[in-house]
Amino acid sequence: EDLFPVVILGKFQAGKSQERRLQVHGEYRLSELHELVDRYGITVGFVPSVWPETYNLVADELISLGLPVVCFDIGAHAERVRGYARGHVLPLGLKDDPARLAARIARIFEQATDLPPPASADASEKGDPAMLVSVP
Repeated sequence: EDLFPVVILGKFQAGKSQERRLQVHGEYRLSELHELVDRYGITVGFVPSVWPETYNLVADELISLGLPVVCFDIGAHAERVRGYARGHVLPLGLKDDPARLAARIARIFEQATDLPPPASADASEKGDPAMLVSVP
């Protein structure tokens, strides 16, 4: 079964077994996020923070773009995402169970690709839909 493509924005060191559906963009400026979402055809954003942050700017920016946003149930951004109609807050314990986490995210991704794209998207410029993972 072919998994959904993933684009990682931020510092990330991929191992030798890097999946072919994984693209690592690397560091970026928040001001570039809108353009990167368009360039990579992002349809879902995952903010995988496992710390009780008081605020998460990337989560807010993804919400402002109209994308479905996924995060763990910890910190203030979880409350923000929980109150967002396209938000998905996952139990923090899923961080320790990659198979279950991947299955939950795959369901969210499948649902999101059935929805109309956000207002910022131009479908004529997009390739396959992808999921964005933002890492610090």
